[in-house]
Amino acid sequence: MKKIIYWLCALSWSASLLGMEPVLDFVLLTSSDGQKYKVKVTTAKQSYVLKLIIEGSGLDDPISLDDINSRTLFQVIKYLKIMAKQKPLDLGQLPPADLLAIAQAADLLEIEPLRVSAVEVLNAAPQSTKKDSKKFPRGPRKQSHSLSKIFRKDNENSDNE
Repeated sequence: MKKIIYWLCALSWSASLLGMEPVLDFVLLTSSDGQKYKVKVTTAKQSYVLKLIIEGSGLDDPISLDDINSRTLFQVIKYLKIMAKQKPLDLGQLPPADLLAIAQAADLLEIEPLRVSAVEVLNAAPQSTKKDSKKFPRGPRKQSHSLSKIFRKDNENSDNE
């Protein structure tokens, strides 16, 4: 293992002496909550924004994506890998909240095929019906009034002591 590290360091040092940049195969992406993901450069370059960052600043520093959380970034990377293999995307099994987050991240990173696929699946999702809305009543529950009465009684008792 030490020999491999030695040769890699020697290769990098000799490349810098010759004025060549060492070829790095991976880029480090950091989510808004600090999670880091190691991604192949060819996979990351499917995003127009990441491609510009990689070509402009290089691969030395991690690329911080402050508007994308780790869950969404993980899913975006997963679908970038699928897209790299020229396979069709299947976003149908994801919940609408995740689809929306993926669509927003794809829009931010300018990954047009992923954004279009996520929006199409979101638009095809069935809309809620009146029957579904009865499951989630609106307004305060009656129990909250009884809790406020109990709270008032406890405060009155503590004031009398």
